[in-house]
Amino acid sequence: MEPPFMSASVEMTISRDRNHVFSLVTDEDAPSKLLRGYGPIPAMVRSETVVGPWGSVGATRKMFQSDGHYILEEITDIKHPTYFSYKVSEFTRPINLFAEYGEGQWSFESRAEITDVRWTFTFKAKNHLAKIPLWLLMTAIWKGNMHRVVQNIRALAEASSENETR
Repeated sequence: MEPPFMSASVEMTISRDRNHVFSLVTDEDAPSKLLRGYGPIPAMVRSETVVGPWGSVGATRKMFQSDGHYILEEITDIKHPTYFSYKVSEFTRPINLFAEYGEGQWSFESRAEITDVRWTFTFKAKNHLAKIPLWLLMTAIWKGNMHRVVQNIRALAEASSENETR
């Protein structure tokens, strides 16, 4: 029997065009700008492409965390400017005790100069017993982290919009 998957999704509308928002999310330096830490989840301080170039299917980067560890992220699909998916592996404690890997999917829908963003992240549990702590992680911490990330995207998009009008 296949171990369960645990997913969470967040959505946000951003008052910027889809190309701009897509670029903010998929930029090679996006982790350090968007993943600033949340509770026990460490911030990403830098990233380094190890298989590239970044922005193409199969590209892989190390994302270095503020606690000194890193995780790997590999692009699994990219359709500019509508879709971006990736796989994250080599988690550290405590997530590595419960999850084999994680997968993220971003979609970007355009309405004139407005972009509807949807981000879904799924952990693959190591086994059925790991489902309980993963569910707690998803509901108590991870979903809050996801909301923080999309708020960071909105803030960066709106700040760059204000700078363009000056």
